[in-house]
Amino acid sequence: MSSNRKSILLFSGLLLVTMLSSSSCSDDISMPPISTIEPTGEQSPPSTLPPYEISVLWPSNELQDEQLVEEAINHILVPRINATIDLRPIDWGQWGDKLNLTFASQEKSDLIFTAAWSGYTDYVNRKALLPLNQLLDKYGTGIKAYMDPLLLYAPQIDGELYAIPTNKEIAASTGVILRKDLVDKYHMDLSKVKKAEDLEPFLKIIFENEPHVTPFFMNASTSIASYNQYPDHLGDNNISGIIMRNSSSTRIIADDPQFLNMLNLTRNWYLKGYINRDAATTHSTTVDHLRAKTIFAYAESLKPGKDKELEQNVKVPLVQIELTVPTVTTGDLLSSMLAISKNSKDPERAMMLINLLHTDKEILNLLVYGIEGRHYLKRSIDTIEEGPDNSNYNTGNNWMFGNQFLNYLGVNEDPEKWERLKEFNKKAIRSPGIGFTFNPEKVFKEILACNAIGGKYYAAISTGTIDPKINYPKIQLELVNAGQNRIIAEKQRQFDQWLKLNGRSTR
Repeated sequence: MSSNRKSILLFSGLLLVTMLSSSSCSDDISMPPISTIEPTGEQSPPSTLPPYEISVLWPSNELQDEQLVEEAINHILVPRINATIDLRPIDWGQWGDKLNLTFASQEKSDLIFTAAWSGYTDYVNRKALLPLNQLLDKYGTGIKAYMDPLLLYAPQIDGELYAIPTNKEIAASTGVILRKDLVDKYHMDLSKVKKAEDLEPFLKIIFENEPHVTPFFMNASTSIASYNQYPDHLGDNNISGIIMRNSSSTRIIADDPQFLNMLNLTRNWYLKGYINRDAATTHSTTVDHLRAKTIFAYAESLKPGKDKELEQNVKVPLVQIELTVPTVTTGDLLSSMLAISKNSKDPERAMMLINLLHTDKEILNLLVYGIEGRHYLKRSIDTIEEGPDNSNYNTGNNWMFGNQFLNYLGVNEDPEKWERLKEFNKKAIRSPGIGFTFNPEKVFKEILACNAIGGKYYAAISTGTIDPKINYPKIQLELVNAGQNRIIAEKQRQFDQWLKLNGRSTR
C-alpha cells in the first residue's frame, strides 16, 4: 500500500501511545457471523436488470486512458450484470475535500474507497455510507467464500459492516525503502540497520556525495517518527487514544517516550541537512521523487515484496529494511476497503461489482493494470511487464481493490509472493484491540478540538522543522486543555466494555 498516503495521522493520535511490553497477545478472537441470514447468492439475470452506470471513486494520480479502460471493462460487465463503470480517480491532494463535497451535494456516487486512515468511522457516523450486511449476504457470496473471516469481522460497527476490505495481507510492519543503485554504489551493509538511528551513517554518505539527492525524504504524511512505533489506534487513526499493538496491555495511555525520541532524532537529521527543507509544506510524493531519482530513502509500511511492487511504479531499483516486527490491528485490517455511498441509486448493483472484483480475474486486472498490449505485456500466464503506453494508466492501486491474490505479478516480483504473504500474516502479533471500533459521538467536540491542534503542529514537528524539546510540552498541554483526557476516558470505557462482552481480559 502507498503508505505515503495511508499514514495521514494527526498529531493528537500519534501522541497517544502506551508503554512497550515484550509480551504478545492471544490469537483467540471471537468472530460472530456477519449476519444470521444464510447467503443465498440470489441475483437477477442481466436481461431483467435495467442498465446502470456504477461510479468508482478513489484517490489516485492522473490516468489519461481511463475511458479506454472503462470501455474494456464494460465489454465484460454488461453481459454479467447489465452495468457499465464510471472510473472517477481523484487527485490525492484533493481526495478528502472532493469526497466531502460529493456527500454534501448529494451527487450520485456508488463505490467509495475508504480506510481507517481515510475517515471510515467518521463517514459511518455521518451516515454517508450504507450498511452492507444484507447486501453482502445476497450479492457477495464470492467475497465471503475467499475472504479471511477476520477481514470481515474487523470493520463491523455495532455488528454492521459499512465497507468490504481488499483481500490482501492482514499484517503490517514498518521500516524504510531505499534506492538500491545508491546502496550498491557506496557498498552499504544494510544488515547493520536494526533501528532508525543506524541509518545515519548512510544518510551522511549520500549528503556528502550526492548533492542533488535528498538523503531522507519526508512530507506531512511520511515521517520516520510515525513509522517506527507500534501504535494501535483502535479503528480510527485520527482519534486520540492508542494501545501498543505488540503488547498484551489494554490500558490506553496518552504518551510514549519512544515517539519523543524519534521526534528528536528527526530534528537532528533535519538540522544536519539529511531531510528536505520543505518537508512540512511540500505536496510532492515519494513516487514523484523516486521517478526523478531525487531522493535516497523514506519511511514506509512494509510487507514481503513491497520494494518490488514499488519498483514497477517508479522504475527504479529499490530495497526495503524492516524496523518493526509484523503485527495486526483493526487499522491494518481496515487499511483498504470499498464502501457504498448513501447517494448510490442502485446499491445492489454496486455490491455485485465489488463481488466481481473479488472473483473475476479479468475485470480486476483491467482495473488495476489496464489493457494488455497497451498498458502491460504478458510474459507468462500471471506475469507482466509494462507496455508501450504504461504511463497513461499507471495506477499503483493494486492494493485498493478486490482480491489482490488474483493480481498479476510483475516480472521483477517473487513468484512465491502470495505464499510469503500468507506466512507473513501467520507469524504476525495480533493486537488485543482487533475488532474494536470506537464510537466518537459523546466526545465529538473534543475530537475536533484535538484534531485542530494536530493539524496546526503535526507536519512541522514530525518532520523536524520545529524543535520538539521546546514545542512538544506545549502541544501536550494544548491537547489536554482541548479535552484529550475525556476522549481517552470514553475510549477506555467503550474498550473495556467491548473486551468484557468478548470474554477478553482487561488492563
